[in-house]
Amino acid sequence: MDDESLARQAQSGDREAFAELMHRHAAPVGRLLAAMVDRRDLVEDLVQETFCSAWAALPRYRSHCFGAWIRQIALNCGRQCLRAAWTRRVWLSSDPPEPVGPGAHNGQHPVAPDQALLDDERARRIRAAIARLPHKQGEAVRLRFLLGESYPAAAALLGVPEGTVRSRVHAGVTRLRAELADYFEEYEQ
Repeated sequence: MDDESLARQAQSGDREAFAELMHRHAAPVGRLLAAMVDRRDLVEDLVQETFCSAWAALPRYRSHCFGAWIRQIALNCGRQCLRAAWTRRVWLSSDPPEPVGPGAHNGQHPVAPDQALLDDERARRIRAAIARLPHKQGEAVRLRFLLGESYPAAAALLGVPEGTVRSRVHAGVTRLRAELADYFEEYEQ
């Protein structure tokens, strides 16, 4: 059964239909939120909050694409979390990297532990630099590069023109290059 049929059934109070929608969309919603807040414990809470909000909003659901609708709710939940954290002046830090052992793989070839640690450090620095970007630039950069959204898809999710997303991404990448230039010169030596 397609998402739209399940959404109509869920609107009629069918909890099993909504559970199926949750099952189908929990992973993409989680990836979207993870790119925004970068903390596993918050992501799990925000995924739950997203689906609770969606359940409450189902009577008003008029979309023709449940996936886009639920991602918009997730974006709003993530934004509220970031706004609350900013207001409290709390920096959202990332979880420590997963443990890396001698047998860790990058998908095809074993990765040496020292290389894995360097890669983890590099990723941590990039995520931290993205977190320091102005909110709108960081949001666009996360959608484009961490989630792999196209410019049109990112524009639809953010509710802004595609050109605005392109300019935010460009400005964000320019800032990231400037901020991380010294680190990458050091990293490559």
